Amino acid sequence: MKPTNQITQIHPDEAFFFELSSDLLAVSSQDEKFLRFNRSWEHLLGYKTEDLLRGKYIDLVHPDDLEMTRNAIQKINNEGKLTGFVNRYRKSDGNYVYLEWSADMHNGLVYSIARDVTKLKEAERELKESFVKLTELKDFQDALFNSITDVIGVQDLRHNVLMYNKAGYDFLGKSPDDVEGKKCFHLIDNDEQCAECATSRLYQTEKPEHVERYFEPMNKWLDVRAYPVFDQNGKLWRIIEHIRDISPFKQSQKELLDSQEYFLAVIDSINDAVFVDEASTGQVIYVNETCCRMYGYPKEEMLEMNIEAISAGPPDYTQTRAIDMLVRAKDEGPQMFEWLAKKADGTLFPVEVNACYAEIGKGAYYIVSVRDISKRKETEEALIKSEEKYRQLVDQAAEMLFLHDMNGNLLEVNLAACYQTEFSREELLSMNVFDIDPDAHDRDDLTNYWKSIPHGEIITIEVKHRRKSGSIYPAEVSIGKIVVGKEVSILALARDISARKNAELALLTGKANLEAVIENTEDLIWSVDAQMNIIFANSAFQNFYKLVYGHELSPGQSFVGSNETSDYGKRWWNLCTQTVESAERNMVELETYLPSGRFIYEFVLNPIKNQLSEVSGIAISGRNISLRKERESLIRKSNEDLKKANIEKDQLMSIIAHDLRSPFTTFLGFTEMLLDPEFNLNETKTKEILKMLRNSALSTFRLIENLLEWTRIQRGVLQPERIYTDFESIVNAAIASLAEVARSKEITIEKECMRNRHILADSNMMETVIRNLISNAIKFSYRNSKVVIQCLQEGSKLRLLVMDFGTGMSEDTKAGLFRIDPSKGMSGTEGERSSGLGLLICKELMEMHEGKIKVVSRLGKGSTFILELPVPEFDT
Repeated sequence: MKPTNQITQIHPDEAFFFELSSDLLAVSSQDEKFLRFNRSWEHLLGYKTEDLLRGKYIDLVHPDDLEMTRNAIQKINNEGKLTGFVNRYRKSDGNYVYLEWSADMHNGLVYSIARDVTKLKEAERELKESFVKLTELKDFQDALFNSITDVIGVQDLRHNVLMYNKAGYDFLGKSPDDVEGKKCFHLIDNDEQCAECATSRLYQTEKPEHVERYFEPMNKWLDVRAYPVFDQNGKLWRIIEHIRDISPFKQSQKELLDSQEYFLAVIDSINDAVFVDEASTGQVIYVNETCCRMYGYPKEEMLEMNIEAISAGPPDYTQTRAIDMLVRAKDEGPQMFEWLAKKADGTLFPVEVNACYAEIGKGAYYIVSVRDISKRKETEEALIKSEEKYRQLVDQAAEMLFLHDMNGNLLEVNLAACYQTEFSREELLSMNVFDIDPDAHDRDDLTNYWKSIPHGEIITIEVKHRRKSGSIYPAEVSIGKIVVGKEVSILALARDISARKNAELALLTGKANLEAVIENTEDLIWSVDAQMNIIFANSAFQNFYKLVYGHELSPGQSFVGSNETSDYGKRWWNLCTQTVESAERNMVELETYLPSGRFIYEFVLNPIKNQLSEVSGIAISGRNISLRKERESLIRKSNEDLKKANIEKDQLMSIIAHDLRSPFTTFLGFTEMLLDPEFNLNETKTKEILKMLRNSALSTFRLIENLLEWTRIQRGVLQPERIYTDFESIVNAAIASLAEVARSKEITIEKECMRNRHILADSNMMETVIRNLISNAIKFSYRNSKVVIQCLQEGSKLRLLVMDFGTGMSEDTKAGLFRIDPSKGMSGTEGERSSGLGLLICKELMEMHEGKIKVVSRLGKGSTFILELPVPEFDT
């Protein structure tokens, strides 16, 4: 740097120390320019010396710091001194650094020293952010602690209460001042500690303790748990007490025990016979009163009999066949079938049997309900005999009869149907079956299902029906196809199974059975109260929850919890809220990301209503339907591929029809000229016409040949018969077959082929490919031009190039090659038609040989088609 006349000459030793300092030293003028500075400025900011001297140092200050920097400069001018000032300077890479300044004014010049304090500033910022986060974490922990609905308390080793959560103070009905520092047993008006207290036990064992106790002063059953907290030396330091009111649960247990007699009374009251067999021994352990009346035996005898004794017997109604049906009920699920039963007096009568398998407690049982269907069978026979008897019988039948067409329009109903649905016959005959089916969502699916039922087969299903009043009842429907006149219709016999359903529910929904079924299913099953707190969750859901949220789930905790801020948590919160508010069943499919990947689950949310029809909670089930979704996707893709193939076929037929029409028009025109004496054609003219006819016939023949070849490829009947063959001989054969066509356009075919090149291929297929490419080259070449064929080997690839110097192609035309598209049809230089089918065949034949076909083309300059084939290993 050149010193100014304002700066006193610096002694060499001073200059040495000036440059040696790691701090930023500078001398500047009052017009905000550097006059001298040490190298630390260049090292820190990255500017060159001339750049720093050229401008004002104020130009490097951060825009947000300009005002305070100018105030600092004014302070130096006024007071002659500045210390501890911090601002930001821009580096050459655009980033900013914090500098802390001290400066003095001397003889009109500012002598300053600055130090880089960027890291210090960043440390201060991080410290502030950490303090804010720590404060937020404590607030969150306090909020979480007070949001727990169970009582949570902390005691010291002298039974003194240190604190409770909000639920604890509410439970005791006391304020923190009334509780904290008091003995825990004083809070429940005891003078001494409880002998069976969980915390008292923990003082002795120093292990978690648990008791269930009835507290008479509060008239409540409480679940009390105590957990130890140890200090750093492993000594007991504090005790955490967890209290839950389990009075409703204890009341439910009592009601469950009292309900057994009621359940048996319900089963005895239904019209179906009920057997309960022990699965391991086959011993009948229970029959209801209807069973005894139906078969005519006293209950003691019924309990000692086997199935064959109350059946028609061989060959179809044997003990062995009955046991087979029970085993199928265990392996495949509930079975429904018809049987021929025998009463005590020997009378045979038809019955409908519904068998299911259940594990209750530690036992396994077959539960069999039997319905006398004699009347139904009589009704069915009567329907066949005459329409008059049909009308009388169906109106007297206890079962509902619906006759409807394949679109669901009702054609006939009986009185039972009118009675059960509360509609008149005239109203029903103007309705559709979907009008009384509350679960009918997709009509197309149901009508397709009706069409799929084989003639002569009866299908029995369970559905729900809606009455005119809006009430819903369960129905069992047997449906089959019949022919009325010339039209195929559906005959449905339905019966109200409310009583049976109530009996089955009473029998099968015992607590032990229900827990066993739910725990052993792979489906996710859980229930929440109206505030989204977990009431129950099976193992499958608990494992699922841990995988989704990364922590365990416990009853009483919100199953969304702190995750309602996540997208997945928000979605669940909204779904549950919607179900509670609408009081209607909700079904949704959700994408779920687990550690093992992405899955799709189908969830069903059913509102739980109390006796006042108010929603008190939600029962939720979920099932992994990822595989089903993948299969549906594959089916959609197959349908799209089939549709695309049909479109291509139609397009191809359109192209072929068009391309065949032109040559046949030519044939007709020329033959009329040859036959008409008025034209008086000489021999030369006749030969020219015949030559044109021959060329047109050859073109048509090749088109038909290509079409046949393409159809054989599409049907999969064309497979290559590969042999080790000389490649040049195939090229020569293709050229020879098109020599006449080339001569007719005065086009020269030049061949440049490496000799003794072999391929492992089907000679006929490869000749077809090369012939199509040469034919296209001739077709799109101008008269008096040439087609060049080159054959060369590059490593393990054999390449054939077919080059013409004709019309060439645009990029849009090139993009449409190798597929059927009527809009992309092209004509040769002399009007020759081109369907594009030949190139499509070339591509598919090359793929059969693990080869490739490429094209390079420029509009107006010509095209080059390139074939690439693998060279046999022994030739490489």
